[in-house]
Amino acid sequence: MQDTPGEPRAPKAAHLVEHLIGSTRYRRLRSRAGRFFHEMFDPTPTKTDMKLTVHIGTTKTGSTSIQAFLSQNRASLRAAGILVPLSLGVQNHFNIAISCLEYGQSDDLMKRVNILSNADLTTFRYKRKRAFLSEISAAKECHHTIITNEHLHSRCIKSSNIESFKEFVCPHFDKIEVLIYVRPQVDHLVSLYSTILRDGYTGTFESFVKLHMASKFGPYFNLQDIISRWSQVFGKENIIVRPYEATKNVLYGALGDFCNVIGLDIDADSFSLPDSTNSSISPNGQGLLKLVNSIENISPSIQEKIIEWIEANCSGRGTVPNIDLARQFMQRYTESNRWVVENYFPNNPEYLEPNWSVFDKNQK
Repeated sequence: MQDTPGEPRAPKAAHLVEHLIGSTRYRRLRSRAGRFFHEMFDPTPTKTDMKLTVHIGTTKTGSTSIQAFLSQNRASLRAAGILVPLSLGVQNHFNIAISCLEYGQSDDLMKRVNILSNADLTTFRYKRKRAFLSEISAAKECHHTIITNEHLHSRCIKSSNIESFKEFVCPHFDKIEVLIYVRPQVDHLVSLYSTILRDGYTGTFESFVKLHMASKFGPYFNLQDIISRWSQVFGKENIIVRPYEATKNVLYGALGDFCNVIGLDIDADSFSLPDSTNSSISPNGQGLLKLVNSIENISPSIQEKIIEWIEANCSGRGTVPNIDLARQFMQRYTESNRWVVENYFPNNPEYLEPNWSVFDKNQK
């Protein structure tokens, strides 16, 4: 992988040490060697007076609208003292999620940025970190930084990934809080199906549900596990859990709730609202998407135009499972959801309870 003009080269000594002993042992060595190691291999200044808010999703809880708002208002937010880093990604901070993964995790994501070896990942990680530190060091007028990326939920499923994230950001902020939106898993799954169809999936909804009953998807859907992983690294007191269902009663939905959490007046004249994006697709639209996805050698540009037409003309609640299948899926998370309710919204258990009336008992 070639160096990008203007970006610093990774120090050869640090590269060599990490390559020889592996990333996990390398992090342990850095931790034990402390300041001496840091000054040798990473001499960048390490402290700001900023607060950091990390928005990790979960997926299908309005993240796209939040990220679109932050991206298109980046300059106005900076004028208000809020930094939305450009070094980590233009609209969502994809680069930091990649930096926290181990080589061999999420090959599809790594190939997007041409990471084909552990050495590539080490170089990528180093460059992103240096660019991020340079950016926050230059933002002396800012008191608050926001990082947002759902892959921090969906792909960073190991404790070591979150430890890597902590190592990436923790030395540079006075306070760090992690913001997580949650919703009933079967509602999440219904919304996810439209997204997967946009990406080329051709299977039926029933097969999609049954596929996601596999144990390997537990780290993705188990909200207790997700919250606990982040709590163990950053402390329970620094985790903010918001029910997605409750945002439906907030002006501007999840985006409005997000702005309330960070203390931002979304109606200020300096901010503009994003267009609606990534909406659910009706059953008829989903059927048309499956048909398009099954066409061999279709031109990507034509496929993109068809998807745009479907999104514009076939929006609405997508296919739902029959009630027996829906209950079977939700039963896997009964105990973990109870834990979330008891710890974060004990007076509103309905926030993680599906609206069972939408599931048709007679649907086949």
